[in-house]
Amino acid sequence: MQATGRKDTAPELALRRELHRRGQRYRVEVALAALPLRRMDVVFPTARLVVLVDGCFWHGCPQHGTTARSSAGYWTDKIAQNRARDRDTDMRLAEAGWTVLRVWEHEDPAAAADRVEDYLPRRRPAPERQPDHVTSPARASDPERFGAGRRLLGGLPEEARGLPEMRASSRYGVERLEVCSNGSRTTKPARVPPRAGLVDHHRLGG
Repeated sequence: MQATGRKDTAPELALRRELHRRGQRYRVEVALAALPLRRMDVVFPTARLVVLVDGCFWHGCPQHGTTARSSAGYWTDKIAQNRARDRDTDMRLAEAGWTVLRVWEHEDPAAAADRVEDYLPRRRPAPERQPDHVTSPARASDPERFGAGRRLLGGLPEEARGLPEMRASSRYGVERLEVCSNGSRTTKPARVPPRAGLVDHHRLGG
């Protein structure tokens, strides 16, 4: 509708509301460097897409365009000038690297928004964000967390098998295995009650 100097018409607002409802963001009433004296209805700068909503009467819609009964010659020339101006706008924007999409005011806003989105890059759905207190579960294939621990726990007494990452030791009975963030591994004595019948020969001096 830039040829008539009108803005925020009902068809424009309906299309903009539909695009906004779908999550699309855009600029309105923009003067581009290629055409500083002409305002573009809807602009997607990243996609370099210009959407122009044309009135059926003012731009000579082939389906709904009408001819005024009074001063028919004047209005015929006026609409012809508007159409010539539209072609000039399309050509100059294309030369500047913009894609121009024209929408008639009689089009359904949802159908028009579908046509607009065909020229826009596909939006990827945002990944689900877990709460801060939820940590990612360790992979069962991680040898530091599962494989080594299961092998070391194989020979422990019943009381120690429920403890994470333990291993047997002839001196202390059981030690706790810790894996540091840099990959190093340390051990610390674990407080596990000795199994009945076991004797620590090191402490007895044997």
